[in-house]
Amino acid sequence: CIVIYLGLCNGAGWETELNGRQYILLGVEKIIELNWLDIADMYGLIFHELGHIYQAQYGVLERTFKNEKDQMIWQLFTEGIAMYFEQCLIGNTDFYHQDKDGWKDFMSEHEASLKKDFMADIKKEVIPKRYFGDWCDYCGYGDAGYYLGAKFIQWACKQIPFEKLVNADIEDVSRLLEIYMA
Repeated sequence: CIVIYLGLCNGAGWETELNGRQYILLGVEKIIELNWLDIADMYGLIFHELGHIYQAQYGVLERTFKNEKDQMIWQLFTEGIAMYFEQCLIGNTDFYHQDKDGWKDFMSEHEASLKKDFMADIKKEVIPKRYFGDWCDYCGYGDAGYYLGAKFIQWACKQIPFEKLVNADIEDVSRLLEIYMA
C-alpha cells in the first residue's frame, strides 16, 4: 500500500510495517520541497521504497549495532540495495532521482574522493552525518551516500547474486566494502 502522508517531516519516502502489512509513506511536504514532481522522480522514489520492502521481505533490512561504524556501513548497504532495486525497475543503472543541479555529474567526477572520505569518516570516533539526507553536506551536495551505496551494490552484484546479497550480515558487507573501496 502507498499512503500519501502529511507531516512525515524530513522524509520524502518511508517504508514501514503497520498491522503486519508493508506500507510506503510518501511525505508530501518533502516531495514538494525537493521538487520531485515529475513522473520519473515519483517512480524513482516509490521504486526506492519498494527496494527496502523487498529487502525486508526476502532478506534482512533491520539490524541493531553497538557501534556507529557498523550502523553507517549498514545504512550505506541498505540504501544502496534500494537504489539498485530502483535502478533495475527503471531500467537504467545510471538513474538517480536525486540528480538535480549537477548532482550526478559531481558525484561521478568525485567518486574516488567520496570513497576515500567515507572510509576515513567511519573510522572516526564521532562519524560526521554528511552522506544521507538532502540537508547533509558533502562538498555542497546532499545525498552523497545514495550515490556511493548504489555504486557499491552495482559492484557487489557482480560478486554475489542479489538474492544472496540482501541476506548478508555486517561482516560480509564490511568485507565487501573494504574490497570495493580499495
